[in-house]
Amino acid sequence: MIVKFEAKSKRVKGLAFHPIRPWVLSALHTGEIQLWDYRLKQLLDVFEDHEGPVRGIDFHPTQPLFTSGGDDYKIRVWNYKQKKCLFVMKGHLDYIRTVQFHHELPWILSASDDQTIRIWNWQNRNMIAILTGHSHYVMCAQFHPSKDLIASCSLDQTLRIWDFTATRKKFMQSSSNKSSTQMHSGNEVDIHSVLEGHERGINWCCFHPTLNLIASAGDDKKVKIWKYTETKAWEHDSLYGHNNNVSSVTFHPKLDIILSNSEDKTTKVWDLNKRLPMDTFKRDNDRFWVLCVHPENLTFASGCDSGFFVFSLFKEGIPQALTDNDNLFYTYRRQIKHFNLNQKVESIVKTFESSSQGTLISDNIIFLQYNNYESQNIQFIVGVDQKDKSVNKYVLLSYDTNKFDDVKNSKESQKTFYAKGAVFVSKNKIARIRESLEVEIYNVDLDSTSNSLPDIRDVKKIFQGPIGKIIIVTDENIILYDTSTKKEISKFPYNPEFSKVKQAIWNKQSTMVSLVCKKNIYIRNKNLDKICDIKEKFNIKSLTWHNNLIFYTTINHLKFGLLNGETGIIKCIDSNLTVVKVEDNNLISIDRQSKILKTSINCEELQLKKALYDKNWEKIKYYMENNQKLGNSVVSYLYKKNYSAIALNLVEDVKAKFSLAVDSGNLEQAFKSAKELKDPECWARLAEEAKRQGNHQIVEIAYQNIKEFEKLSFLYLITGKQEKLQKMLDISIKRGDIMGRFNNALILGDIQQRIRVLADSNQLQLAYYTAVVHNMPELAQPLKDSLDQLDYFEQLKSYKSTAIIPPKPLVLNPETSPQCTRNWPQNVITEEYMVILAEPEGEDNQQNNIPEAAKAQNNIVDEEEIHEEALKQQEEEKKINFNNEDDQDIGNWAQDDDLDIPEFENEKKDTQIQNNAFLGEVQLSKLLKAVKQSQIPADHVFFGLFENAFQLWKKQLGIYNFLPLLGESLKIATCSFTLFQQIPFLQPTQQHLHQNNKPFICKNMSSLQNLLVTGSKYTTDGKFSESFNAFLDVLYTIPLVKITNEQELKDLKQLISICYEYLIAMKCELQKNNEPNRKFELTAYMAICNLKPNHRILTLRVAMNQAYKLQNYIYSSYFAKKLIRLLETNPNLAKPDVIQGAQKVLKACEANGTNANQISFDESWLYEDDAAYNIDPYTMKTLQNPREAIKCPYCGARHNKNMVDTICKLCNLGKLGIQVMGLKI
Repeated sequence: MIVKFEAKSKRVKGLAFHPIRPWVLSALHTGEIQLWDYRLKQLLDVFEDHEGPVRGIDFHPTQPLFTSGGDDYKIRVWNYKQKKCLFVMKGHLDYIRTVQFHHELPWILSASDDQTIRIWNWQNRNMIAILTGHSHYVMCAQFHPSKDLIASCSLDQTLRIWDFTATRKKFMQSSSNKSSTQMHSGNEVDIHSVLEGHERGINWCCFHPTLNLIASAGDDKKVKIWKYTETKAWEHDSLYGHNNNVSSVTFHPKLDIILSNSEDKTTKVWDLNKRLPMDTFKRDNDRFWVLCVHPENLTFASGCDSGFFVFSLFKEGIPQALTDNDNLFYTYRRQIKHFNLNQKVESIVKTFESSSQGTLISDNIIFLQYNNYESQNIQFIVGVDQKDKSVNKYVLLSYDTNKFDDVKNSKESQKTFYAKGAVFVSKNKIARIRESLEVEIYNVDLDSTSNSLPDIRDVKKIFQGPIGKIIIVTDENIILYDTSTKKEISKFPYNPEFSKVKQAIWNKQSTMVSLVCKKNIYIRNKNLDKICDIKEKFNIKSLTWHNNLIFYTTINHLKFGLLNGETGIIKCIDSNLTVVKVEDNNLISIDRQSKILKTSINCEELQLKKALYDKNWEKIKYYMENNQKLGNSVVSYLYKKNYSAIALNLVEDVKAKFSLAVDSGNLEQAFKSAKELKDPECWARLAEEAKRQGNHQIVEIAYQNIKEFEKLSFLYLITGKQEKLQKMLDISIKRGDIMGRFNNALILGDIQQRIRVLADSNQLQLAYYTAVVHNMPELAQPLKDSLDQLDYFEQLKSYKSTAIIPPKPLVLNPETSPQCTRNWPQNVITEEYMVILAEPEGEDNQQNNIPEAAKAQNNIVDEEEIHEEALKQQEEEKKINFNNEDDQDIGNWAQDDDLDIPEFENEKKDTQIQNNAFLGEVQLSKLLKAVKQSQIPADHVFFGLFENAFQLWKKQLGIYNFLPLLGESLKIATCSFTLFQQIPFLQPTQQHLHQNNKPFICKNMSSLQNLLVTGSKYTTDGKFSESFNAFLDVLYTIPLVKITNEQELKDLKQLISICYEYLIAMKCELQKNNEPNRKFELTAYMAICNLKPNHRILTLRVAMNQAYKLQNYIYSSYFAKKLIRLLETNPNLAKPDVIQGAQKVLKACEANGTNANQISFDESWLYEDDAAYNIDPYTMKTLQNPREAIKCPYCGARHNKNMVDTICKLCNLGKLGIQVMGLKI
């Protein structure tokens, strides 16, 4: 028995399981009724209407009802949804012991200390029948699960069987006639049998659900089994083992098991067939009083003095192993089953026999592991539970076949060993934990190949790792151990939570592992470095990997987890499931009865969160547009993760839109929502956000709507809007606002208005002094006449005073100045993100809701048109000239005609990527609109819209790795604008450079020509590392070039081909130091690259000489022939000594005619222009199946087909195997 849950309470006298939900009702001796969720281990509700102990309790099989009976003589019917008692039925004259609903009829059966059994109609709340005959307390009465029988027992030492067939018929007739009978005679319930056999009073009785058996428990310490037929009943057997009064007994509905508990403080499980105890649970201080068993699953509960326990007879997890080709092996008790997920065929592979002392609930399989390192045979390690022993029994099963569907019919070998844990380490190695808590490595024939692993002690668990490695859990550390080198690869300190690690599940590539604990999941990489931790509130039951996601089950949910630690609920589950695999939108799992289930799951939330984690904005937009089920939980998640801008598109409520728009800084949407809401609080919040962003136009409108006159005056002051300040003065006069009027007059420098304000506020002396100081006698005289005396006037006259006049704005009319109407510059939002945030309306209408004063303006620099002849000259200069370098230069390559081939330096230049972001102001201008509609990536780079450029590169060139392009892109973006100083002390004007109203791109064909010449010069000088990087720079610059005509497009394609040939050649040379054994092979591959003639001559000479030195005369003759022919077609490069040397080597090779070494090489490759495309740049070997090879969409490099969907190993840009549209003009 496995304790699943323990509830602490007062003495429990009654228990009942809900037929569907994981609920259990407990009736307490205190009069309370408690409703518990035994899976969540939580108290759900308490019902307290009874006076005195409650002894009987039962759930209705279909309705949200339960009934109870107690020492207050009352039967109550409750509705647990409404959380109240519906009604009370009275009639009993003493304590009520048990109550039970009928499974079909609206009846309740009750047994009482008044020596009667009563049947009630709970619908009309009437009593149907009274069953009399017992001469002492009736302790229990129960309906038969399917027949018209009742069993009752009493302290009069008798067990009675009642037949209520007549009562049922009469009830059905009265129901059809729509008449009700207050009460039937007890004689209508016939006595079937009266059974005597107990020596003392009987406490409990129950029917078997399918067999003609009755069990009874009595104070004589016995459990008796009775048989009955339609006419008679008799005692069948007795179970001995309890040492005190037996309180309760019941049959298990699914197994041949009897359950009983007793005042001897034990709960026992009995084998119904053998009549022997199978298991015992004992408490030291608690007597047990009542039992109930779940009608569907393998759970039962036992009530005692301090609460109750919920038990399970078997472990809930289903050991299973899934092979790479979708063959599932799993266990059910003592069986190993096979299920083909593709063919949907199930079969039993093996059934283990129980030991001589084994029982139904012992010797079950608790561990199963498939040897995925072995391909010739099928092997398993099977762990069998040995409950009473310190170690478990393990069986190594081997089948002499590799066909999974033929396992059952193949030859089987079986070897047994004992350990605390065991796993496969490799094809023929097994690791096991000895009883001394040390780890040993065994061959599959179970002969020890080594002593215990050194320095590994106190091992608690071991788990499988990548081949040759295991994960060891000790008292102090978790260790990744290499069993071949006997060294620790990595470890991290012991954590109390890790002591309960249940599983270590690796992903398919063995690059990540999930350490599954009771309530936590720790995801680590292959070196056990932390990736993320996931903590759950409830127990974790099973887990599986799917790509870079995990799917796992808790006691009530199926959930997913991402590598950033984010989780989400996919669906609720009613029972424990063992997840096996996720394919498409279906989950394959195993239930507790070992049935394979295929469940459809909704993955919208999962896909959205994964897209956010991957920053895949296109996918995010797709899910936002096509999934209407993304509700408030997703919006809340987006808000918490600072994706308010995306959440904004998922809500319809205007107030929610406003809040999200403000949080995401979307002033446009916030402005529109504030206009709809017309809420002063919203306008105030919008004003604060607009002020933070420096958008003074929206700040002005918001202040106007909430009538913040003081803040408006200050805003107009700092923006230099004198006309609007004058309007604020007029408004303050109309409002009678003395302070506002004076402040506006003060900051406007309006002396007359200040004097009038002082006079109107009865500050006549101050008004007079102000008029005198500012030399305004026409205002001073009337004020003087109205004053009786002038205090301090003579003293004021002696002061040398100056007028306080506020400075005038530098720009007298700010409304017409582009500089004064501009807001603060903002960071550029990535273009894909802007696509997500775009409104459904057209782009031109997006600003209609903001006044013209709130729209930023931008001036475009208009340049003179270039003369047509100058344009033609520029076009000619842009064309690639492959002959700028002096081809007469044979190069500085070290040539040793004595066949002493020199070694070349292998230096690799590090290219540093600058990650600084480009900051610029996004201005809605004609130029920007034209760029947004452009299909040329360079135009988008010009405006800093990198994400948009990345998308175009994906579609046109198949470029998925953008890091190599980021540095040059940043340079182009930062060089695309200039600043013009107009008026001192004002912010310079920022203008983007353009030519004929189109972006001016600094990268052109001339810049590519310069890079090409540089790379060619490095090649000539023998600087191969520098040459490799130079031609890579050409490839990295081509996507940034703006193509204007077809000729440039052809030239670029030719340039990519040239770069490929040189890159392969240089990589061959640089690879020689890494693979000295392949030095000649790489030299031969270098010779087939279609380089410029002067460089091709060098590669052929090196290959010819090296082949000759290694006695590969046939290969050397190939190179000599090609060299001679190349020199003949390029006489300007033909030096006499080179021709003579080649002819001499050719003659010598023809005389010998053998090869000392064989390589993958074909002479025809020397005469093919595209022969270099037969070389895989990843392995630097020739392709085995060129027709099946996959191409890089950018540089054209070919790779083996297993490299599909990876980044090209040559250019480091393109994604292999995808189709693209090509460059656009």
